[in-house]
Amino acid sequence: MVGGASVVEVGGGDVVEAGGAGVIEVVRGGVVELGEEGVVELGREGVVVVGRRGVVEVGGGDVLEVGGRSVVTVDGGSVVTVDGGGVVTVDGGVVTVDGGGVVTVDGGGVVTVDGGGVVTVGGGVVSGGGGGVSFDGGGVVTVDGGVVSVDGGGVVTVDGGGVVTIDGGGVVTVDGGGVVTIDGGGVVTVDGGGVVTIDGGGVVTVDGGGVVSVDGGGVVTVDGGGVVTVDGGGVVTVDGGVVSVDGGVVSVDGGGVVTVDGGGVVTVDGGGVVTVDGGGVVTVDGGVVAVGGLEGLAVVDTGLAVAQGGVTVR
Repeated sequence: MVGGASVVEVGGGDVVEAGGAGVIEVVRGGVVELGEEGVVELGREGVVVVGRRGVVEVGGGDVLEVGGRSVVTVDGGSVVTVDGGGVVTVDGGVVTVDGGGVVTVDGGGVVTVDGGGVVTVGGGVVSGGGGGVSFDGGGVVTVDGGVVSVDGGGVVTVDGGGVVTIDGGGVVTVDGGGVVTIDGGGVVTVDGGGVVTIDGGGVVTVDGGGVVSVDGGGVVTVDGGGVVTVDGGGVVTVDGGVVSVDGGVVSVDGGGVVTVDGGGVVTVDGGGVVTVDGGGVVTVDGGVVAVGGLEGLAVVDTGLAVAQGGVTVR
């Protein structure tokens, strides 16, 4: 256990292992620093608990591996920072960020969730500002009442069977040059009160078999310079959810497909632009596309789409 104002430093090739049912606890005021090439390995059923105001820093070539039914919990105002080439791999393990816990990935830090790894953000915050977060190979992320922010050059990739679900009041924000790519069988679902906002230069790309579903009370807002591109086999389905394009840009091209059905709503206003070209397809089947004015819906080259300003299509 590391608590009070205690500090544990792991560096220069040092290794800390928690295996079997081993437990590492970082509690109020405790700090764990991984120096250059420091490694923490959690073996089968290993546990790390970062309690109230505990701090874990992973940087400078450090590695934190969470695998084999291992568990990392970040809560109660605790902080985990991954930067400067630090790497966190969640492969078959579980990471939970809740109760005011914060995970920041920046400055070249990398978090990879695959092989059945699970990350749950419930009441906590995950921020990717300049770092990379990848969900693939069966990795699962659930944002349920928590916040995920991708900005400042942060990159999130969902592919290879990776799954991200945003519901229960969960919020995802992509802005300030943040980039989210969903392809290669990656799936993102926004429902049950989940909210995704793309603005301020944020970019979301859905292609190569990537799927985004907005349904059951989910809301996606594209505004203030936000960009969404659906192409190369990417699919977006709006079924019972809402997509609002207000000052942002949505581009459907190169085999991209957008379907609005079953009570789904797409609203284009406030200078928002939707472009359908190069074989892109927009299908409205039982849903609604509402265009707030002639400036609301811009270029339509080919494919099936709605291009009339001031018209609601049912």
